[in-house]
Amino acid sequence: MKVLLYYPNWYNINWIPLGVSILYTRLKEKGIIVELFDTTFYNLIGSGNKSDRSMLRESDLQKGIKQGQYMESNFENFVTFDPVTFEDLTTKFIEVLDEFKPDLIAVSGYFESFELAVEMLQMSNVKVPVIIGGIDPTVAPDEVISSDCCDIICIGEGELPITELCDRMVKGQDYTDIKNLWVKQNGRVIKNELRNLMDLSHVPIPDFSIFDDRYFYQQFLDGVYRTAPYQIVRGCPYSCKYCNIPSIRDDVYDGLGKYLRRKSFTEVTAELRHIKENYNIEIIRFVDDTFLAMSTDELRELAALYVQNVDLPFFINTRPETVTREKAAILKQMKCVSVSIGLECGNEKIRKMMLRDMPEEIMINAFRYLREVDIRTSSQTMIGLPFENRKTIFETIELNRKCDASAVSAHIFYPCKGTPLRDICINEGFIKGDEKVESTQTTSILKLPDITSEEIGALKKTFSLYVSLPKILYPLIRVCEGNNLLSKLLLQFFVKLT
Repeated sequence: MKVLLYYPNWYNINWIPLGVSILYTRLKEKGIIVELFDTTFYNLIGSGNKSDRSMLRESDLQKGIKQGQYMESNFENFVTFDPVTFEDLTTKFIEVLDEFKPDLIAVSGYFESFELAVEMLQMSNVKVPVIIGGIDPTVAPDEVISSDCCDIICIGEGELPITELCDRMVKGQDYTDIKNLWVKQNGRVIKNELRNLMDLSHVPIPDFSIFDDRYFYQQFLDGVYRTAPYQIVRGCPYSCKYCNIPSIRDDVYDGLGKYLRRKSFTEVTAELRHIKENYNIEIIRFVDDTFLAMSTDELRELAALYVQNVDLPFFINTRPETVTREKAAILKQMKCVSVSIGLECGNEKIRKMMLRDMPEEIMINAFRYLREVDIRTSSQTMIGLPFENRKTIFETIELNRKCDASAVSAHIFYPCKGTPLRDICINEGFIKGDEKVESTQTTSILKLPDITSEEIGALKKTFSLYVSLPKILYPLIRVCEGNNLLSKLLLQFFVKLT
């Protein structure tokens, strides 16, 4: 049995996909031959839009450096991206199919990449079953299964369904009744129920050996380090309306077990020690949505085991209300070097709409507690949210100024499938719901009444300057929002300055 894992990552983000690594580990354990077709290290010329495939795209890192959101480094000495047209990449994919001859193609479906993946599969005239898993089939199953290149979708967790599918295929048995799978047969779709959520103690140590070594090199400040991702918890206890986790937790998996699950800290630190020793890792990147969503005693327990067994620098994501002075001190003891905190928006009404309502004091204190123990902080914010305008975006800028993070990062809001904010955007007429995704880094797809997509893109470009420079320079930063030569030169000057 041969399985081709297809990871369509068009945005040059070289973060090891943990979901793909777990699938590979499971299949490998079952004696299945696996190969990976990965687009991460191809710099796609143009995009999947057939009318525009002539320009070489900048990576998100390159854009961030130009906007002052990332520091310059020697990253490109470690990680290169090969320019390729979509058509030539499709040819490479067909060559892999002809040489490897898979019995099954398993695709990881995510909204930014799904459309291009489908187009490539269609152009390749695939002759074997294609199963698509990930976020898209979980939150929009009918839409994904309707694609003519898709034979099976996996809803929710895929480790057990895909191994059961392969086992049935090897034995020549019927596989149309496997839980978590929807299967096309004779012109109809068989929709199977979901299985109970799995115990994370049964999840194996992720095997990263299938991935290109360039995945391990990540920029931190102005250096580049061998970095590995790790996840302690599946799920999130919060219900932010821009996130699809609540709908997966409350709708998709309702009644099928506890969605928020965590491995034991003994397992966590043993696995991290294995990863450290086998991949020569220098920094750990915890990908948990809210790392500090645990009690102080639990964090202290994890800290003792981490220092004893792993003892590597690491960085985390968390929410402001999870940060206390005591937890900050424990993080410092553990060798935490950076904490990324989601502020999201400075406008109180919009925060309430997103279920991110909390006093500014809590957000400001979170950064202060970490600054007191000399842990670097990064603020994460969104602009171009529903009902936004220039004034509300400057409220977000002002909040960032008060928090005084080591670095700020602004992202343009995208209404992800399966989220309440997407429903609000459709109901308010901000989107139709069928917009094509080109880039969530530079363009807003929302048609807001009080601010244009171009204005949102200009404010993203200058966001870190408004936060970090004196307000007396605001008129000059406003010039940087333009696209003429003076604007570009002034932007470059201010970025160097900061």
